[in-house]
Amino acid sequence: ADSAAGCGEWSESSEEMKTDPERPLRPDAPYRFGVLPRALVVGWKVADCRGSAVLGYRLQYSLASDMSSALEIPANIGTDCEYAVAGLKPHNSYHFQVRAFNAVGTSDWSAPSRPVAVKQEPPNKMAAPWLVHKTSTSITVSFAAPADSGTKDGEMIQSYTLLRAQGPDCLERLAGGVKEEGGTVGVHRNAVPGGTEVKNLQPGVRCAFLVFAVNEFGESEPSDIVVLVPDPAAPDAPDAPEMVEFTRWSAIVKFLSGKQNGLPVTTYAMQCCEAEKEKTWDLGPWDLVLDNEGIQYCGVNSLQPGAAYRVRARVTNELGTSPWSGWSSPFFTETAPPDAVSKVTIEDVGSTHFRITWEEPLDYHDAITEYTVRWTADETFRVYKDMKIPAAEPRTALCDGLTPGSMGYASVAASNKCGYGTFGPFVSTQMDNSVPIAPARPRAVEVGPVHCKLSWMMPYDCGQKITHFWIRYKETATDGRPEHERHNGEAMVVGRKHHCFITPMFSKREYTCIIAAENSCGIGAWSPWSKNFRIGASALPLTPGEPEFVSSTIHDIVARWNQPEGMGAGIVDQVVRISKTPAFEEGTYRDVVVPCWNKELPEATGDAAKGEATASVDPGAGGGGGGGETGGAIASEELPLEERRKRVQKAHMEGAGVFSLVLKLALRKEANYNIADNIPGTGFFLKVAARNDVGMGPWSIASALMHTDIKGPDPIPQDPGIECLRSGCTTLTFGWQRSPCSWGAPVTHYLVRYAEIEEDLWKEGCNELVHQELDREESSCTWMILQEWLGMMHPEPAPPGIKDEELQDEEAISLFAEYLLVRFGTLEESWEWLDINRSGEVAEVEFVEGDIDNGPPFADFKNQEVLPKVFKMLDRDLRGKVSVVEFKQLLPYLEKTKKGSAGSKHNGVYCMVPGLTPGKSYYIVARAVNKAGMSGWTRCLKEPHITQPMSPAKILPLQGVPELRTLTSVTFRWELPYSNGAPLNDIELRYCSRDVEEPPPDRRALREGSLVKLDPDATTGVIPTEITLSNFKPGQLVFAVARAFNNKGGAREWSNMPGPGRGDVNNRITWDSATLPEAPTELGPPAIEVESLISKNGSTIGMFRFNTKGARTTGLPYIRFEFEMLDVAGNVMQEFEAEPTKDELDELVNGGSIRRALPEILAAGEQYSLRTRAKTAAGWSPLSGTSEVVRMPADRPVQPWALLSEFTSVRSIELKWWVPYHNGAPIERYEILFKLLKSDDEWTPIDERHLAENTHEHGHDGRRTNAKNIGSLTYRIEPLRENLDYVFKLRANNSVGWSDWSDESGFKTKAVKPARIDSRGFEITYQDTRQIKFKWVPPDNNGEEITRYEVLGGPNSRMVRWARLTQMILSTTVDCEKLFEFLIPGGLEVGERTGSKDFAELKCEECMYAAVLPHETTFDISELLPGQDYWFTVRAVNKMGRGEFSDITGPITTYPEKPSAIMPLAVRDTDERSCRFSFKFPYNMGAGIFEAKAQLTRTEGPLAHHEVDATTGEPHAHLASREWNLDIYSKIVSDWVDVELPKHGRGLVLVTSALERAFKEQGAEGQFHNRLDFVPSLENPTDLERLAEVDGLRPGTYYEIRWSCGSTRGWSPWSEPTKFLTEAMRPDTPEAMLIPSL
Repeated sequence: ADSAAGCGEWSESSEEMKTDPERPLRPDAPYRFGVLPRALVVGWKVADCRGSAVLGYRLQYSLASDMSSALEIPANIGTDCEYAVAGLKPHNSYHFQVRAFNAVGTSDWSAPSRPVAVKQEPPNKMAAPWLVHKTSTSITVSFAAPADSGTKDGEMIQSYTLLRAQGPDCLERLAGGVKEEGGTVGVHRNAVPGGTEVKNLQPGVRCAFLVFAVNEFGESEPSDIVVLVPDPAAPDAPDAPEMVEFTRWSAIVKFLSGKQNGLPVTTYAMQCCEAEKEKTWDLGPWDLVLDNEGIQYCGVNSLQPGAAYRVRARVTNELGTSPWSGWSSPFFTETAPPDAVSKVTIEDVGSTHFRITWEEPLDYHDAITEYTVRWTADETFRVYKDMKIPAAEPRTALCDGLTPGSMGYASVAASNKCGYGTFGPFVSTQMDNSVPIAPARPRAVEVGPVHCKLSWMMPYDCGQKITHFWIRYKETATDGRPEHERHNGEAMVVGRKHHCFITPMFSKREYTCIIAAENSCGIGAWSPWSKNFRIGASALPLTPGEPEFVSSTIHDIVARWNQPEGMGAGIVDQVVRISKTPAFEEGTYRDVVVPCWNKELPEATGDAAKGEATASVDPGAGGGGGGGETGGAIASEELPLEERRKRVQKAHMEGAGVFSLVLKLALRKEANYNIADNIPGTGFFLKVAARNDVGMGPWSIASALMHTDIKGPDPIPQDPGIECLRSGCTTLTFGWQRSPCSWGAPVTHYLVRYAEIEEDLWKEGCNELVHQELDREESSCTWMILQEWLGMMHPEPAPPGIKDEELQDEEAISLFAEYLLVRFGTLEESWEWLDINRSGEVAEVEFVEGDIDNGPPFADFKNQEVLPKVFKMLDRDLRGKVSVVEFKQLLPYLEKTKKGSAGSKHNGVYCMVPGLTPGKSYYIVARAVNKAGMSGWTRCLKEPHITQPMSPAKILPLQGVPELRTLTSVTFRWELPYSNGAPLNDIELRYCSRDVEEPPPDRRALREGSLVKLDPDATTGVIPTEITLSNFKPGQLVFAVARAFNNKGGAREWSNMPGPGRGDVNNRITWDSATLPEAPTELGPPAIEVESLISKNGSTIGMFRFNTKGARTTGLPYIRFEFEMLDVAGNVMQEFEAEPTKDELDELVNGGSIRRALPEILAAGEQYSLRTRAKTAAGWSPLSGTSEVVRMPADRPVQPWALLSEFTSVRSIELKWWVPYHNGAPIERYEILFKLLKSDDEWTPIDERHLAENTHEHGHDGRRTNAKNIGSLTYRIEPLRENLDYVFKLRANNSVGWSDWSDESGFKTKAVKPARIDSRGFEITYQDTRQIKFKWVPPDNNGEEITRYEVLGGPNSRMVRWARLTQMILSTTVDCEKLFEFLIPGGLEVGERTGSKDFAELKCEECMYAAVLPHETTFDISELLPGQDYWFTVRAVNKMGRGEFSDITGPITTYPEKPSAIMPLAVRDTDERSCRFSFKFPYNMGAGIFEAKAQLTRTEGPLAHHEVDATTGEPHAHLASREWNLDIYSKIVSDWVDVELPKHGRGLVLVTSALERAFKEQGAEGQFHNRLDFVPSLENPTDLERLAEVDGLRPGTYYEIRWSCGSTRGWSPWSEPTKFLTEAMRPDTPEAMLIPSL
């Protein structure tokens, strides 16, 4: 309070006091506008809230300035002072008003704004068209409507225009071309975005396309140009060919190849047609070679002169062949002479002529005027005849004047105005054959007593070879004989002879003759008669034929011979001279006269029967030759030719080839003649001579020896019979008297049979000896046939006996010869006994004393002092040795001793039976034999006869016992030999051993071996037959021989050497007498041949040698050698084996060595040594000592290994390599070359200095170096290009030279996952109410082709952000997909999508995933929700991984449309006059609902009469139905709205933007959190109810009510009607009553 004293203190503050708020003040008129093609962005100032915060604004617009018919935007704009009003149309001016509202109320509308119009412009630039489908002649393209413009809904666009240009300059023409039909650019009006097909394109030629949109404001900017290529096709037909030049036979044409249709034309073909004949043929194909103007020139050959032709062409590429071009204009070739006459036919061939006919040749369109016929017998036509034939006459000619049997040739030529054509090919024919021409006159060139020799010239054979000559001869009348007595005849000569003999003929007569030739055609003409000739006078007979033996008896000989010609006088008789000798000395023969030949003589047999001709008249009778009567008959020509030929062939003149019909020509006059009174068994020689009236002719040739028959001898006389004269150890000597008579054949030998058993003498197979008879007149013995025996030296002949003057002691020789004869029987057996060693020579010591093994050879010879004398007499060359030839000097003395019956005076046959078994008894019989047979057997008077005993027989070869063999011993078994008549008393055995690989022991080695004597068992007295020999080495061959002893001494001969037994003859270790083998002994060290070492290509080659001296194989052959190559430290570098060949094994056995190549693993410059061991079937030998250590020669470095790489990047590659082996010389530098893998460029070298400075050991940069990388070098090469394959190779250099290049290594710069797609490149290409299309710019693929794009998107931005975030996090983790491939999740394929099924709903629980083809950078999604916001993100994928997702693009809002569904009204309560109901707004489909209306319809109920139309009886209209606007801001009656909001945001997860806007529009912003269990739908997005009421109803009446709401896009359909009934009440007060009567 305030007083005069001042102002007092303030009171305490009152409680807070607040004025009541008011609704906002009226805002200012909107003043800020953003002009868009189809929308206006309206802005205004903030309104004064008047104490209560502005909750939002309302906006309305109208075409009128007074705001009549204003349209309020139903959407809750919120507190923003700006709002975009869409759906406006061009050509209109709009006024806007705004008002604000707060909790108190709504302000008044502002003043109207100034008029504002939307942006009016042509459509935006469209995206380039894209390919949908193409063929060779058409392309279908599609395009998207322009984006972000007023025409994106399609309503304002009037049309789309597609421009295209085709050809190499299509881009230039399309960029500067016209848009008019028919110009250089094709125009397609009213193109359809979904696909426009452009037809009639040229295949394979580039075609450029662009598109633009047209609206009423103009055309949009043309889109980018896209170039597409139709599929290639076969080329178009070329232009019709044109003539260039022509000749008679060819033409040259040219043509343009035409359109190639996308692929180059490679070949062309021509077709030529002869106009007159309509004959068509193909030419080619040929390679196409165009000139600079695109013209192809072609030669057409093989045309005919003067003819009209047309040609056409076609061309070919890889896809096919073009149609034929049009025919060229006709052209004519030049005319020419007629063609050669080729069709000539021969007819009517004779012996001297033939006829020809011919066909008209081609005249080349110039008529033929004449023919010339040319014929000849000469194939070369050097001599010929010509004949002219006019063309008007028949085409035939007779060619004559030819020779029979020759060849005829003819040819024809035709002529026209151009001249003569060439003669055609000649035809030929053989002239018919004919009989030969007549020969020239024959002549007689020689005459004799009974013959003449004719000669003639050979005539022409007329085509057939002359086969015969016929000769006719006749006696002339000169001598005055009657004709029938004259001699005549005919003869035939076979073959092409020109002379012959005619015989026999009559002596002293005169003849003449003619001759004709014959061929297969017949006998030709006869020659003229020859000059007369006369036959000579008679002479002595000719020589008879040689007598031939026919048969014989004991006293008679039958012989035959040919009686000679009488030579003009008859044969009187024949004289036969017989002798025992062929010399026919005086006194040694006798003559026998036999008659001449006549018909009664016995016919010749045997060979004599070969003479076929016989005669009935002796040609010698009458002293003249033959008579003529038969000859005349034969010469008659009345006989057929074949019969004449058969008859003339009955006589044959040997060697002359001449047959004659002259009587008895060359007639064989043979007969058998018997010569008696001859000595039986005697041989004779015969010769014959003939006598005629002139005298006796010459003697014939002496015959062969002819003998009389013989017969067998008489038996040996029984008294005294056969006597045994002496017995030896192996011989028995017998004697007997000779047969008393041999019957014409001397006894040649005796057959002697002998057997140990008497009955065996008469059995087949009994021992039989042929004993030759001694020649009594010869002093030498011929009974013994000398044969070769072992040790005999040949072919030296047996020497004569010792000469008498050299024989100092004949008695000594005789005694020794007698001993040999009795002891051994033959000289051969004696030598075999003496030469026991089979050397072929015997020394004096061996002859007299024997050797250490066998003892004296002649120990049982009683006169031992004689032996040195005998040896000296036999040793003629004084060498101290006697050979087998010298020993044979004893043969005469053995024979002399034998002839003297070994001291016996026996007078008869002396026979020794040799080869008998000592100590055996024998029986004997004998008989004599000559050529005629054998006598009977004669027996010995006293039997049997026993041979003397001797030393034991030879033991059979000892046999090893294989099952008892050991490593050091062998066991032998043997069979005891025959004792030779004296019991055995002991056994001697000699043995020795040799290594199996050495030659087997021989007898000389056995002599130097060991001797074992085996006595009989002391108890049983049994001689041993088995022994085991030991103390041998493994793998030795043991040979043993043995001999037996009896009281006559030891066996002269040791047993033969043992053989392989049951073993393999070629594998001695398997022999029964070999010790078992064991592993071989150690070999000597091998030797490396230093001079053979050569280092090349990083390795050293050379040779080494080894041998087996001092080593034993122990019987088994080496089968393998193993070698160890050692380094200088003694470590084994390599083991290798070698199998020896047979020749190498033989070389080792002979003490040689094997030379082999060293292994090719030896490094140059290193030191190595070698050792070896050998293997047999028994095992391995110990390792040998090592060879000397040898250093290999140095060489250029070995080829480096292929380069490796541990690190590659997008721009660099690190190379790694190991230092190659230097091969003995340090490495000085490296060289690296590289190039692109797919490039043909030359290799690029890396700078040598840079390479040397930047080459480091592995790990120099601190990285871990494990064991495998120790010693490796690295070098990084940069800069390179990304994701390219590079090829590298390396070589090293030392003082020797450069190594080979390493193998090429390929490395690729890194291809990482694709780059992130720039969201700024996103472009919406199409957008409407339920579909969105957008595209993006492909990112950098970072070196690897993009395999697909992955698109994430959805209406829920939270889900899209979450999906993008999780993928970004996952990309930082270890991903196994990098190893196994980046697969599409969920098993999808490229082009498929998932997760978009709820995109048309208000709640979405999923995020869409789509895999897009790599060549597509567009995405199209449909079936969306109008007015919904959608967000998208894209990433690229290649083989290296998935790129990052782009920034999320959005929201992309689908265009709105009118509400599609609405829920029925819900009646809450009714009374008599009103009804309260609630309604729920549907989803507004993106456009705000600004108005709602209801419609009420009465269906049934009481009415007053005035409420009914008296005419129709129906309620009045205002009662039947009515319609009114609902207050869209009426009271909310949903009870959940007032519930307190939760603190968490779970409900936000699934909420889409459209749902949020729905809650906000309907006044429940944020309340969706309270309805987590609520499922929104298009009919009921928020479940928010507003209350409405209708009154003025009639009580007790049934109504139906429905409603609809409207947005800027239009009204929704009416809801389903809701029925209700108002409550009833009392009736209304009736009207005043009217009383009509009052």
